[in-house]
Amino acid sequence: MPTIASPATAKSTQPFGHHATADELGKNMHFPKDFLTASVGTMPIHDESKNLLWDRIPLLPAAKELRNVLATAPVSPSDGDIYLLDNSGAIYTVSAINHQSGNVVRYTFSGTPDLSGISSVNLLVSTGAVNIEHNGIFVITAVNDPSDFIEITNTAISDNTLDETTGATVETPHGDWNGAVNNDWVRFNDADSVFYKIAPVLGQCCFDILLLTRRCFNGTRWLGEKQEIQLALSDETTDLTTGAAKVTMRIPYKFLITDVRINVNTAPTGSTLTVDVNDDSTSIFTTIVSLDIAEKTSVTAATPPVIDSTKEVIEDDSEITFDIDQIGSTIAGTGLKVTLIGFRI
Repeated sequence: MPTIASPATAKSTQPFGHHATADELGKNMHFPKDFLTASVGTMPIHDESKNLLWDRIPLLPAAKELRNVLATAPVSPSDGDIYLLDNSGAIYTVSAINHQSGNVVRYTFSGTPDLSGISSVNLLVSTGAVNIEHNGIFVITAVNDPSDFIEITNTAISDNTLDETTGATVETPHGDWNGAVNNDWVRFNDADSVFYKIAPVLGQCCFDILLLTRRCFNGTRWLGEKQEIQLALSDETTDLTTGAAKVTMRIPYKFLITDVRINVNTAPTGSTLTVDVNDDSTSIFTTIVSLDIAEKTSVTAATPPVIDSTKEVIEDDSEITFDIDQIGSTIAGTGLKVTLIGFRI
């Protein structure tokens, strides 16, 4: 077996206290407990042949908060403490896995990934390798950022027989999470001082105790409830004028922006109206939001806005400024509002 940095993290996915008599083959009505492959919160449904199947309920027990997968776990967690991990850890594509000496194995990565922040406090979690001996949770022994490789100890490997050129992927979470990776739901077990994990599926939800709101997994990250922030960039009747920082505000929580809309009371004519949104003085767009000639809303704009994927997450308390870059050349337009649409994260 590979050298694993912690006990197995595939412990029963069910909350403690569920019945243990469930048998998926027996097709009874109980919830499964202590099966390594148990679905998360399952209930029976009927297929077209009237057979009972197990379907997944998308609700997980409440978590204390969302935590950084690359950072340390809370100090002295209590038994049963649950956390959600964010998706801040990079996912690396492996180009080759090669034995070095003894039980040391080198994972080399495609491209030129930034490995500078990885050290022995991280674990290497490998999936998708051709040889199963190269998949698992491993202790990192060396990192070389310029040469794009990480070395680990793997007691299942002692020569180059299983070397491979591969399309495996690697994540490097902080070791405190015992091999849990991006977006996992983790619960601390005091008996063995380990965080056990569930990898969520699309649509699963969990109440965030810190935010006092529900988070749901969208296939990429845990998102809070959808939010809209709307504000005016002018009064209702005065002709618009161009200028930077027409309004300055601070975002009240960490926010994933998915769309920006603008609207006016009087439509511009002669030229389009455009607005830029800046996060700490840097535009969040690759294509700024615009309002076409004789239109009152950007929803119908011929060129929709495009949010820069590297700027879509705005940190809590970031300073946001709104610029009016262009107004109508014949009729300027009046009563300009902007709406930020997205999710609390």
